[in-house]
Amino acid sequence: MIVLVTGASGFLGSHVARTAAALGHTVRCLIRPSSDRALLRGVDASMTIGDVTDPPSLVAAVSNVDAVVHCAGTTSEMAADFARSERANVIGTRNLLSACRQGGVERFVFVSSLSANERNTGAYGMTKLAAERLVEASGLRFTILRPSTIYGPGARGLFAKIAQHVARFPVIPLVGSGQQRFRPVHVDDVATAILRCLGSDNTVGRTYDLGGLDGVSFARFIDGVGEVVGKKRPKIGIPVPVCFALARAMALISRNPPLTVENIIGIVQMNECDISRAQADFGFSPLSFAEGIRRLCTDRKGFRTD
Repeated sequence: MIVLVTGASGFLGSHVARTAAALGHTVRCLIRPSSDRALLRGVDASMTIGDVTDPPSLVAAVSNVDAVVHCAGTTSEMAADFARSERANVIGTRNLLSACRQGGVERFVFVSSLSANERNTGAYGMTKLAAERLVEASGLRFTILRPSTIYGPGARGLFAKIAQHVARFPVIPLVGSGQQRFRPVHVDDVATAILRCLGSDNTVGRTYDLGGLDGVSFARFIDGVGEVVGKKRPKIGIPVPVCFALARAMALISRNPPLTVENIIGIVQMNECDISRAQADFGFSPLSFAEGIRRLCTDRKGFRTD
């Protein structure tokens, strides 16, 4: 199968491209001219220059491909910017869907987020949900995946950002009590799920939540990060309203603050998502959090906190 991966130079996209190539697929990576290709070193894939916000560039990108895995978009790492998120997550998805219809590409896997829900008032969650609606109405053979917080090796992504904070700060502030429970999911499990969906007709037209095998508290998640970077840090709970105020203040002076409003909304809404449908429909078999952290501690290759 010839597979186009958007956002291929990013944390998840690079793992998807690497996994797809290892499984014998012909992989085409959509990357922007300014993209850092470091995470794609050694991946058996061709590179196509383009951008989901540039419709003409997508014509060549989807030419003669069998399926598209859409990972590109803004994330909750950056300070909230609704216009930017709308442009990348909504308009970009619309452009890509249009190119797929014009190019005769029928199979489409969209990587959304658990943040894509009606209760989420953040730019990231709202625009991801709007993009889901476009995918559902596209007429393509789609599958929508909603991963929980993704962790794993690599120098980019929310997990790497948290790891940098744990490595540097003597005390780690928690949003509220830190006892919010959720199912962090290893990046390899998400990449494998995406490729299994491509090969399964059972998943067409369906939406799946993806999480790890077990639930953990956010405080335990921070401790797990500490195990990876070799730092055991004390933690202190900060009232949620204070966290929002601090995040809004930091957004005024930094485009990439240590804590964003989007992060806080996501943490407050954390839940142990139900992965049973994914397990039943395409054999989703994720790692436990303890096993995922053990693997990261064993092999830190490519993991940086500088």
